[in-house]
Amino acid sequence: MPVLSQAYLDFFEELALNNNREWFTANKKRYEKDVKEPFIKLVEAIVGSLHDSEPDLSLIPAKQMLFRINRDIRFSKDKRPYKEHLSASITRFGTKDKIYPGHYFQVGAHESFLAGGAYWFEEKEMLLRVRRYILDNHDRFLSLINDPVFVKHWDSIKGEKNKRLSPEFTDFVDSQPLIANTQYYWVANIDPKMALQDNFVDILRGHFEAAQPLNQFLIEAMYW
Repeated sequence: MPVLSQAYLDFFEELALNNNREWFTANKKRYEKDVKEPFIKLVEAIVGSLHDSEPDLSLIPAKQMLFRINRDIRFSKDKRPYKEHLSASITRFGTKDKIYPGHYFQVGAHESFLAGGAYWFEEKEMLLRVRRYILDNHDRFLSLINDPVFVKHWDSIKGEKNKRLSPEFTDFVDSQPLIANTQYYWVANIDPKMALQDNFVDILRGHFEAAQPLNQFLIEAMYW
């Protein structure tokens, strides 16, 4: 049996047409039963499936990996109060640490995707550590980004780039353009209906296991 049901996607279909507090309040019980509770069970299933390769994921409850459905609209022109999906950060720190490299996925009625890596760096020094680590371990980095298992599951590494680099990297950028990145992340778009399949946990596990060696590389660069 799939963890998520059509009722999950139906909720977000309707929320997209009624994204206001009155509608959400009237459908709060439905949200808890058809959306939030099944999604937490899905996260638990994913963490369990990754236990052998990433036992640290079990250090925190699945609920702490779940992002809130409420949008932060304080500085946004878009005043819709709710996200039209649920999402989770599958790392040893969950949503408490948005910098630590790990896995991410979101499922909504109109947009669903998987992702991983390091989306942003809190300090410039941390980005410099990654660049220096790539420079010092280039053969290993190449083997990771070109690994057939990674390439099968993910697009190439994405991220914005600096137009200018410090002298220690300028001679290297031609041979490895990724050294100029200010982000190191990867994305795989999926059909929302895929989340209703019996094998969705297996699909997620396949993608996340394929990306774990690159996540580990980034973790070493940033924290070791």
